[in-house]
Amino acid sequence: MSEPTKLDYTPGDFDDPNRHGNVIQGDPTYAYRPMPPFAERFPPIRKKVELPNFDWDKDTQTYLIGIEGSHLTKIGKTNNPKARLEQLQTGQPVSLSLLWTCTGFYEGKLHRRFKDYRVRGEWYDLTPLGDPVEVVTAAVEEFKAAEAAEEQ
Repeated sequence: MSEPTKLDYTPGDFDDPNRHGNVIQGDPTYAYRPMPPFAERFPPIRKKVELPNFDWDKDTQTYLIGIEGSHLTKIGKTNNPKARLEQLQTGQPVSLSLLWTCTGFYEGKLHRRFKDYRVRGEWYDLTPLGDPVEVVTAAVEEFKAAEAAEEQ
């Protein structure tokens, strides 16, 4: 077996045909070649993305969805409640129904208001407070009155 020959190595010489990855063949004293910084190896891809003109406060609908035979209701937001109901219905063994909708972005406020009645995720048990639709409607009316008072 012949002795490996010492290779001439210049830092930054990335075209060395005797290299395998970052290891220089036959040079046990210098095992790795310095790598350029991550940003030089993988420059960011910048694309300008045109977003649709969408006003969450004006175009969003807050909804309440119920599960047939259950006291659980889901509080959410969407710009198409019927399509959202169809999305949620997929894979559900029981029927879901759209109980209530309201134009405006009230989902976050409702989640905070009813946090003590959260069962899991966006699903709530509002029956201790009464009829879920009436309870949520009253809360949204309260939010609207507070917003109107702030604008004055």
